[in-house]
Amino acid sequence: LTLGLRPLAPLLVMLQSFNTIAPANGQAGFRAGRQHKLQASAAWDFSKSWTLQAGAFTTVASRAFRHESGLLTAVWYRF
Repeated sequence: LTLGLRPLAPLLVMLQSFNTIAPANGQAGFRAGRQHKLQASAAWDFSKSWTLQAGAFTTVASRAFRHESGLLTAVWYRF
């Protein structure tokens, strides 16, 4: 799920939810679990074709997965 808002024309502020659900399938090495992450980021259109994104994410709930937190950067190219 992604929610976005443009407070200024070149700026996109986003809140995203990422969810992983792994059902048990009986194979060795694979176990059931769930992980739910939230990510907040901002994307700045610094030209017609290029955007720079920066943000942070964290695990808000999990079962059988490790907690993860981190920072992210991305460069988008529109063609």
